[in-house]
Amino acid sequence: MAIEINPRLKYYQLIKSPLSIIIAVVIVLAVIMLSLYLYFSFSISGMKEVIDQKEAQAADLTKNINEREEVLIPIRDKINNFNSLVLAHSTPFGFFTAIEENTLAKVSYTGLEFNREQRRFFLAARADDLSALENQLSYFKADPLFESARVHEVSFTDDGAVRFNLELILNSDKEIL
Repeated sequence: MAIEINPRLKYYQLIKSPLSIIIAVVIVLAVIMLSLYLYFSFSISGMKEVIDQKEAQAADLTKNINEREEVLIPIRDKINNFNSLVLAHSTPFGFFTAIEENTLAKVSYTGLEFNREQRRFFLAARADDLSALENQLSYFKADPLFESARVHEVSFTDDGAVRFNLELILNSDKEIL
């Protein structure tokens, strides 16, 4: 009797056994897991390289920013110094506030000269009439901010208005300049 080998029968019996099905599923899952692991490990290493490059660029940018800030600090200090100078020099505007508070409605000013050393202001002014000039002069003489107030070069215009120059000397006790 001859022995007949039927290869189909062996494979067919192997596929039918539950253990072989479980082993096949495990092998397929192992292959899938291995391929996913390799895929993600390569993609993660690529991402790590990109992250390292970005961190190096960020370090360079941070260094550049710090260098620029060092350049800008003196400029910021100059701006702050200028701001303090402006605030410190705003005190002469206190003089203008005092002039505005003490000026009558009938008097207007057309010019200004200032001598800081002598604390003296020369104002070119115009008044509607002589009584307005007199009242204005008395207001300035009564104000403790001014040491003295004098009128110079009085003239009359065609419409009857009075043009005059007013000299105001600031009181040395007052710090307005």
